[in-house]
Amino acid sequence: MGLLENTKIAGIRHSKGYINCRSMNATFSGGYSGFASNSNHFFPYYYIVVISDVYDQNVEIHEYEHLKNRLIGDFFEKQADSLDSDLVCCMYDKESDPLVKQALVEDWFFGEREVALERAKDEIIAMKKDRCQYSYGTVFFSQDNSSYDYLFCARNSGGYDMVWQNTAQRMLVEEYKSVIKRALLAFDKLEKEGKYSREEVIALFTDKPLSRWPGEVRRLLAK
Repeated sequence: MGLLENTKIAGIRHSKGYINCRSMNATFSGGYSGFASNSNHFFPYYYIVVISDVYDQNVEIHEYEHLKNRLIGDFFEKQADSLDSDLVCCMYDKESDPLVKQALVEDWFFGEREVALERAKDEIIAMKKDRCQYSYGTVFFSQDNSSYDYLFCARNSGGYDMVWQNTAQRMLVEEYKSVIKRALLAFDKLEKEGKYSREEVIALFTDKPLSRWPGEVRRLLAK
């Protein structure tokens, strides 16, 4: 069966900031320029909604890229597993050995970070696709509980002793930033030095985690 067989894709524009797609079991209220989603049918509808009084092609391009990433992700069932935060906190509080506590929280943070990096990759790909100018540091590193602060809950949940805090700072702030920064540099390097088009770079990176982008660029430029 082909990837798009039995897949329905639609685009919807709405100017009032509110839409209720009854046939697709979706409800949305204002606050964004647009979004991509899908219905709960066995063969789902994949759709975008653009919230704008004036047609904005960049928003539509951006959201369609999200839609493609969602479709590919659903098809390959790429889902990072993470432990339940309440369970982790309970186990952490009961443990007295600092090394065991650190190993426990590292495992949980790793899973949470993988989920956040996958979401960041989806957003980066869409941003690169629409060709608008973005301050990526402001978007992804503000730590302000905004829509793109994917690790806010992980950073602010559970234990607050030094083991927890130091590990959170290292894994959820420093290492998380490093992966995204290096991935963005790799994307730009391949486009500029490798003479690949923007669309070609996006196609090469869409199914690869951000952590693999620098290595992929080195491999491609070494040819």
